Amino acid sequence: MRVVVLALALCASLCANAEQATASGEAFFAAALTDLASHPAAMEPLRGKPILLNFWARWCAPCRDEFPRLQQQYARHHKEGLLVVGVALDEHVDAVKDFARAYEIGYTVLVAGQGGVELLQALGNAAASLPFTLALNRHGQIVGRRLGAARSEDLDAFVAKVLK
Repeated sequence: MRVVVLALALCASLCANAEQATASGEAFFAAALTDLASHPAAMEPLRGKPILLNFWARWCAPCRDEFPRLQQQYARHHKEGLLVVGVALDEHVDAVKDFARAYEIGYTVLVAGQGGVELLQALGNAAASLPFTLALNRHGQIVGRRLGAARSEDLDAFVAKVLK
């Protein structure tokens, strides 16, 4: 019995430490991303703003399903300061630009290039699975995360948290 209690305590401690290690969006603000004009895009100026951050890829069917829901959040809340940022795990900026146009994505789209997997992992997605959505509050803290396609209810809850 004592061994079980110690094992559970150790597990809880490790889980708490892992959550603390990924509770910050610092890796995003330090990331080297590219905009759709093929220019380096600085993330630091986004600090202090509420952000829905969505990682996706052109080959990911569940990612494509999320675009309308993310676009709806952007349309509904951008005047309140909400930023919706889509980060494509791709190295072909022109292909991502064409894809974003075809899917009528009106929010900010950036391209992660070769560092995309490392960025996902640094933000708490060890397997670098897609889609992956984070909610970052004005303090740069991750206050919501969703691995897999985010439902409207998930996004509504994230927006409520980041716009507080």
